[in-house]
Amino acid sequence: MKSVDTTPRWWSTLNGVAKSQVGNDAEEIRVPLAALAPDPRNPREMSDAARAGLGVSLEAFGELGMVFNDRTGQWVSGHQRVERLHTAGAIECVRTGADSYIEHPKTGERFRVRFVDWDAAKQRMANLAANNRHIAGDFTEDALAQLKELEDVEGFADLQLDALEKELAGMAEMPPPDFKPGDEDDQGRLDEKAPIECPKCHHVFTK
Repeated sequence: MKSVDTTPRWWSTLNGVAKSQVGNDAEEIRVPLAALAPDPRNPREMSDAARAGLGVSLEAFGELGMVFNDRTGQWVSGHQRVERLHTAGAIECVRTGADSYIEHPKTGERFRVRFVDWDAAKQRMANLAANNRHIAGDFTEDALAQLKELEDVEGFADLQLDALEKELAGMAEMPPPDFKPGDEDDQGRLDEKAPIECPKCHHVFTK
């Protein structure tokens, strides 16, 4: 039997208009993206190259939260999320087309699952893209300050934020690299290097 999510979703309307309560079967509401303000203290920042890579991933694979590939019968992404939901007591994925989901047995939250039909190569590319830190951005300088502000909040350590704080604090204490160009005394003359023999093919490298 299909379960009904009675948890209300509140949308703050724009320009001071009253709030409206929206349920699962409510009329579609479209909110301009420009009206949804970003968090000014978002602890992640991205280079132009990372943004470009993320854009390519979105176009090629779509959203990679939890994705299952019908053709291979395997998860493409979301492995750890699925494992945690299973450990929490979830036993099934409710497949209803575009609204397929796994429901958290304790909170009732529904986590969307996408089903795709990809060949093995596309699955592998998507899996790597989903885990590619080079298109995930880097922590801002303000991230450490935010972590210190939240140290006493319940759940801080359970979310491993204390480990992240230690990591960022250690990085902040590292002195900046001081690269100085080497001279001939540092590098030595290539024509004066001792010959090196390859132990496998016995070729002698003299330069």
